[in-house]
Amino acid sequence: MFYEYKDQSGNFQCVLYKKNGVLVTWNANDSSTYKMKLSYYDSLGNEVWKRKFLDDYRIGKVQTLKNGKIIIYGDRFNVNSNLSRYIFCLDSMGNFIWQKSFPYDKTLPFVDYLEQMIELPDGRLAFTGDIRMSQNSGRDILLLLLDKNGCITPGCGDSIYLTPPIANSDLLAAQEMDFRFAPNPANENIQIHFLNSLNQKSHHIRLNTIDGKTIKSYPLTPGIQDFIIDLSDQHLPKDTYILQYIRERHLVQSEKVVIIR
Repeated sequence: MFYEYKDQSGNFQCVLYKKNGVLVTWNANDSSTYKMKLSYYDSLGNEVWKRKFLDDYRIGKVQTLKNGKIIIYGDRFNVNSNLSRYIFCLDSMGNFIWQKSFPYDKTLPFVDYLEQMIELPDGRLAFTGDIRMSQNSGRDILLLLLDKNGCITPGCGDSIYLTPPIANSDLLAAQEMDFRFAPNPANENIQIHFLNSLNQKSHHIRLNTIDGKTIKSYPLTPGIQDFIIDLSDQHLPKDTYILQYIRERHLVQSEKVVIIR
């Protein structure tokens, strides 16, 4: 049998699904732009359902989990034509359960390629691949371990960044980051830059003492990218404090900041 889906750019994947059917993925040209497709065919070759991914995702690998969920991972181009990596988890009808991206940032190590995935007995997902330490350096081996929700730490966001090796260790510290801030130590203000677009109904930054007492809470406007905490009127003593990002009443990120006077 033959199925015509206009021009295609290769990268076909075909995996057995539900014992008597197959999942097929490919990149096809619908309107001058290649888009990723995913179809499920039954044992007679009938197309049961099809999904099209509207952004510039490209097929990498497709695998299925014991519970019937579908994992797709590969790469996409961002607005600056830099490649970033993604991992999707879909249900048995091709609908999103969760999606994670590994954005490109030339100042941080970034995932260059995801090669293989295995499902562990406890439901965690282990990925292998390679990583670049910076824009001009060579590749190194990557082992990425995610929980069943695609997170490195519980309650993570949609984007995962890798931070440089810590002192006396060759290991990369991987974490989900929704913001970065500077300077640290800080004196007059703390300048926060959000790495992800914020479109939540309820989210804010909280400045706490090291023992957890809230000094002040700062509500955030949806879509904000930069925020400045003015320390000039706080009269805070020199000490270590905690910056927290709260989204929908859940703690997403917590970082130490030193305030000097």
